Amino acid sequence: MEFRLIKDETRELKLRFNTYQDQLLQLKEEAITHEENVHVIEKIKNFILQNGNELGYEDRRFVVNSLVDELLIRYGDSEITITAVGYLDELRSGLKHENNARAHMIVGNLKRK
Repeated sequence: MEFRLIKDETRELKLRFNTYQDQLLQLKEEAITHEENVHVIEKIKNFILQNGNELGYEDRRFVVNSLVDELLIRYGDSEITITAVGYLDELRSGLKHENNARAHMIVGNLKRK
């Protein structure tokens, strides 16, 4: 009888161990994705900072169209908020480990006169 209890506990411990291994693997994959996202954002930032002044209108337009799907413009009583929605959102969501939510990038707030 005691041997059976030990065998059952061993089986349960193995199941828990496998679950922990799966969770650890998932966390490692998320960490790699996070680092990749940071790297991509840094590359985009450096490219724009280094080459932004040299790009012509069409090239700038291409960069913006590649990174932004739409702009949301919200009018408040005293300000206007412009939010960029697109590829950068997906990268930023990955940084925040929000797989389903999109964290929109607020481009700027303008004061209304």
